[in-house]
Amino acid sequence: MNPNDQVASLEQAILERAKSLADEHMRQAQRARERILADSGERLRLLEEEEMLLAKSRADREYRRLVQSSEIHMQADMDRMRWGLVQTVMQGVSGRLKTLQADDESGLALLRALLVEAAQVIERDELVARLSEVDHRRVRDRWNAEFRDAVPGKTIELSAETCPCSGGVLVESTDGRISVDNTFEGRMSRLEADLQRVILERLFSSAGQMGTLFHG
Repeated sequence: MNPNDQVASLEQAILERAKSLADEHMRQAQRARERILADSGERLRLLEEEEMLLAKSRADREYRRLVQSSEIHMQADMDRMRWGLVQTVMQGVSGRLKTLQADDESGLALLRALLVEAAQVIERDELVARLSEVDHRRVRDRWNAEFRDAVPGKTIELSAETCPCSGGVLVESTDGRISVDNTFEGRMSRLEADLQRVILERLFSSAGQMGTLFHG
């Protein structure tokens, strides 16, 4: 059952429960009314009206309590759904990056693009790049020919130290004061907020429709 169907089913159950409680209170009030009418008189008529109002008030309070409780549970379910969707998307993106990395041509093109992007934003001419152990082994013999001068006016040396990452590149100034984390993990960390925002927009769109169902 999809989330919309689950929410609709939950709402129906709440409404049916509230109506059942209201009916029960009305039956109780009716029995009280019959007892009051048996004694008759203006005083008893006033008591009858008071009993009916109290019954209605109890039913209204119970209905509001059930709706509020349902909304709290629904919000918790939506939060869990949101986190699950974020994780699913992040895993999908990570899987796509690993697929690109595994392909020599695509992997090297991606590595070069990440390197160029990071190097361009660092206002230094002498830079150092650190790669994952896998990428380091793959490009160390071709670094000077294909990557060292990837950005005009800058020289990017390949560090002998590898980066504890699954892919991408960490670019630093030679003094280590400036760095740009363009590793897969760094990119994913920066992307996570945008992914959450997009997913939340979709969820809030559905939540608005559900709020109409609850509140009219």
